[in-house]
Amino acid sequence: MKSLAVLFALSLTLQHCSDRSGMDNDNRCNTEVEVVDLTGLDGCGLILRTKSGEQLLPTEIIPDFELKAGQKLHIGYTETNLPNICMVGPTVRIDCIREAGAELACQEQGKTIFMNPGDTARADASDFKMQDLRFEDGLIKARMGYSGCGPKRDFKLVLDAAVMKSLPPQRNAVIVFEDQMCEAFFQRTVCFPTDGFTEKTLVHIFDKNGNKTSVMVDPR
Repeated sequence: MKSLAVLFALSLTLQHCSDRSGMDNDNRCNTEVEVVDLTGLDGCGLILRTKSGEQLLPTEIIPDFELKAGQKLHIGYTETNLPNICMVGPTVRIDCIREAGAELACQEQGKTIFMNPGDTARADASDFKMQDLRFEDGLIKARMGYSGCGPKRDFKLVLDAAVMKSLPPQRNAVIVFEDQMCEAFFQRTVCFPTDGFTEKTLVHIFDKNGNKTSVMVDPR
């Protein structure tokens, strides 16, 4: 597992360029789409049209979600390249989906830990997929997918002692929770308090593989 020190070094070098696959799509609801009914075209039905005009053919939605024509959604997806009679765009699996403008409801409560300069303990990021990350209602809300025997865990957001001097200041962090030897998959929104923040801060949260998702925290 990667330590905080390794992850923070990665933060300076990792680049996320793809807008159609990998971390940018299959782990975060960052693609805005509208549900469009193409019934009448050969083999077509409800499809998803992005703001850029690309058309996506959903073959699987995780979790289950009923599509309706005219809906405005945010999705994360993975291209599946499955054969399809409707030839207007690529086939995709929807890994994360929510209605546009909808707030994230807290399903689990986590703890926020600020490491001090003298701390010698090391925090290793747990294995999860970040699907959505926001600062709402004075909380850091992390929508995550992870495996295990059940959804309940002791979630901790551990922030590194080092503060990068910039405008705004920046801090690196990891989310830590106990491993479970089961393969069931869960998706939960975990909320972390921000009482320890004294100024507007850009927080970079890393997962086990060094992927970074960022959120602006404003304690005002």
